[in-house]
Amino acid sequence: MKPQYETLYAHGALSYTKDTLNSLGMPEDAAELLVLWGLPDFNKQEPPLGIQFHEALQLKNVHGDYIAIGREIWGEGLHVAMNTDTGAIWAVTEGGAQKSTYMNASIDSLLAFMDRVLVFKQQTEHLQPDPPPMILTAEESRELLEKFRRGEIKPKTRPDAMQAQREWKAAFSSMKGELKDLDPDAMRSSSWWGIVLEEMKDRLR
Repeated sequence: MKPQYETLYAHGALSYTKDTLNSLGMPEDAAELLVLWGLPDFNKQEPPLGIQFHEALQLKNVHGDYIAIGREIWGEGLHVAMNTDTGAIWAVTEGGAQKSTYMNASIDSLLAFMDRVLVFKQQTEHLQPDPPPMILTAEESRELLEKFRRGEIKPKTRPDAMQAQREWKAAFSSMKGELKDLDPDAMRSSSWWGIVLEEMKDRLR
């Protein structure tokens, strides 16, 4: 696993064999990368950014040759797949029910994007709006109060709302600049990442 992807691989990695990947027709450099690193295993938790990786599978009834390496949990039947001719990653539906959407130039680029966005989310968590109030039972309220009195729970301090918004926007702009340097085509408004980042900007994800 590449050191800069430590956050992304926190729960472990899925393993792949060279023979299996070669039999699917995966490009040599991509196959070597998967055998060396594997793909992030989110340990049956809801994956960050909605991408759940799995074993490599040949997709059928798709215009072009694709190998699925994951799926997007928000879209029914939406696969994260590699085009075997170019090595690029696309969001595709088997049977061509939806138009394929460009994601990244390579698996390495996809991982770099995911890791950078995940780190951004962690680093700016304290800048998010206050969460809605919790609904607790009387017993849960008593337990929470006791933990607070024992010092096990510390009150979280949040920056001024306007200041937090400025800091979030500055960090978001910096992240987008880094991502554009990594893979310019992935930042187009019509790409998968272009749509995701626009929704993040609107605080939808």
